[in-house]
Amino acid sequence: MENKTTAKKAEEVVETVKTEAKKAQKAVKETAKKAETAVKETAKKAETAAMKAVAPKESVYVQFAGVEADVKALADAAKADFKANNKNAKVTDLKLYVKPEERTAYYVVNEKFEGKVNY
Repeated sequence: MENKTTAKKAEEVVETVKTEAKKAQKAVKETAKKAETAVKETAKKAETAAMKAVAPKESVYVQFAGVEADVKALADAAKADFKANNKNAKVTDLKLYVKPEERTAYYVVNEKFEGKVNY
């Protein structure tokens, strides 16, 4: 009788150990998954930061007859002119045509709105 009780207690201990081992395995898997996600996010942030650090600053100028025009400034002026005349419209596409002999930049916004800015 005493051996049966001891064997039963041993079986209970074995089951408890198995249950705890399964819980520990599950916790390890969850922790590994969280760590993997954190590593991926950190790598993505590092890659984005590296891309920003490497991206050169670009400037484009048009020079003609002693006059210089910054194309970025002309594009910004064209967008501002468009928004002043079209309050609720959004700029999704901008084509800029610089005519230095006229000191004017003509623009087409969203392939249907036209305008011009002088410089």
